[in-house]
Amino acid sequence: ITYKSIFKSVLVAGCVAIVSSCQLTNLDINTDPNRPATGSLSLLLPNSINAAFNASDFSDSGWTGVLNGNDDYSLTNSSYIGTWDGFYNNTQNIEEMLKASADGKNPRYRGIALTLKAYAVGNFVDSFGDVPYSEAWQGNGSTANFTPKFDKDSEIYEKLIKMCDEAVAELAKPQAISVVNDFLYAGNAAKWTALAKTVKLRL
Repeated sequence: ITYKSIFKSVLVAGCVAIVSSCQLTNLDINTDPNRPATGSLSLLLPNSINAAFNASDFSDSGWTGVLNGNDDYSLTNSSYIGTWDGFYNNTQNIEEMLKASADGKNPRYRGIALTLKAYAVGNFVDSFGDVPYSEAWQGNGSTANFTPKFDKDSEIYEKLIKMCDEAVAELAKPQAISVVNDFLYAGNAAKWTALAKTVKLRL
């Protein structure tokens, strides 16, 4: 054994140790910082408000004669499919708000989300009757459900009434941070409470 061979052995061992200590495979190069998996409550709120109040607006306008379209006079199995798909896609923002506020730290955001959901789903059920509800909005989960069952409209109405009561209770709780990006009521809990009670009355 020569000093040269010992030196080579030490050098190789050192290189192996250095390389193995580096996490070369953990570079996060496949993580897009511009496409987060979740959004903050303040960012979800304005989209949720917009979704709730426009969820079935065009369909209702067509059926009542406010707006005219081909589907108004020749209904088929594919009529208003855009409204149907759009409702569930857009109200996913409300579902994300409910998930983000489930820890109890932001009760007013949660109360607002509950109010919006009760309003939007109530209008949707008014238009279509039995619709997917209890198994809806689960297409993005770890165990995605793309064929949710249809719930009875009467059962959905009962759940929405209880949801309004829950919304009122949540809005009455204090919250450490202010509600921002609320272009409807500017975070005013009293006004949101009045809306929740109004939605309950019309249900």
